[in-house]
Amino acid sequence: LAYGFGRDVNQRIAVYDLGGGTFDVSILEIGKDVFEVLSTAGDTYLGGDDFDTRLARYMMHAFKSQYGFSLEGDTIAVSRLKHVAEKVKCELSNNPRAVVNVAELAQDDQGRLLDLRFQMSRDDFAERHQDIVQRTFLVCDEALSLAGMKARDVDGVVLVGGTTRMPLVRQMVAEYFGRQPLTDINPEEVVAIGAAIQGAALEQDHFTTAGGTRRNTPLLLDVTPMSLGVQ
Repeated sequence: LAYGFGRDVNQRIAVYDLGGGTFDVSILEIGKDVFEVLSTAGDTYLGGDDFDTRLARYMMHAFKSQYGFSLEGDTIAVSRLKHVAEKVKCELSNNPRAVVNVAELAQDDQGRLLDLRFQMSRDDFAERHQDIVQRTFLVCDEALSLAGMKARDVDGVVLVGGTTRMPLVRQMVAEYFGRQPLTDINPEEVVAIGAAIQGAALEQDHFTTAGGTRRNTPLLLDVTPMSLGVQ
């Protein structure tokens, strides 16, 4: 709805939703104001947090290499590193390299406060984390199979969720589906925009598109996301 799909043209769309802690993908068939969900699949233990956790571990290893002792068990230090890891991830979405200095991260046996200086390039990040993105395609395979489709049969791909801002995600999604995903609308706002359009449409028999055309209220047909075990 937010991207204006429909327009009396039959299209099959994949909605790739990678958030902070979960991943979902839905396959929709759209035509003549009817938005029908053909299939949906997801992984409730896959999201942006996985990137943060792994990156924090790399920083812990860098600290151990530099000072000779581990931060394992230091919950405050580990929590700080996860917070820093998220910032590094975001920085690498906008710049080719990120450099961070974590002041007074831990204290050694002599009571000295130790800092961590850490840097990573976007290419290094991609190499170390691409397997996490690859896991999302197993879910995509499932959703496409349920819809009786192949990745090449999809007419468009919509990205949802803040984690899809990452160049690594966008590149690998483009390679998987064989087309560039749509990124014109903020992926953290696109769901709210679509919901607002649907809410407005429900209040009237017709609604006006951005081009001034009067259209029928769109009809959304969803599916049960998981099997109930009955025929």
